[in-house]
Amino acid sequence: MSTRQPTPNPGRANRALATFLLSMFVLGSAELLVVGVLNLVAADLDVSIPTAGAW
Repeated sequence: MSTRQPTPNPGRANRALATFLLSMFVLGSAELLVVGVLNLVAADLDVSIPTAGAW
């Protein structure tokens, strides 16, 4: 009895990897964007920076 192993599709693997890397870039950028504008948010809300960060 012989079982056939499916051959991996390199195009599908590359697409999955590209999607993963793009999503990690977007999530990382979204997290770091808040740090860059936290001073402005705190000044706009007229609260301290730690309060604005905790909110």
